[in-house]
Amino acid sequence: MSATSGLPTIGVEEEFLLVDPDSGEPVARNAAVAQIAENRATIEQAKGMLMLIYNIPADRAFDILRWRSQHTNINSGRSANNSSRSWCSSP
Repeated sequence: MSATSGLPTIGVEEEFLLVDPDSGEPVARNAAVAQIAENRATIEQAKGMLMLIYNIPADRAFDILRWRSQHTNINSGRSANNSSRSWCSSP
């Protein structure tokens, strides 16, 4: 029984299948966690570049990255990586 509600607590166990967006194949959890961390770092880097270049706050920079990702139909991590590379290679 739950101490706060007096109702029995029901345990729910869910398992999520992680899928590689390119191949559609299941991904091992450790590999998936590593990929998430890598994407997060890439997104943060691109977000920082936008903040510096355009003098905008972090939430606005993230909105721009999310819009670009949705507009190009490319996941956020890959879109941020592409953006970072193009900004760094521009003259």
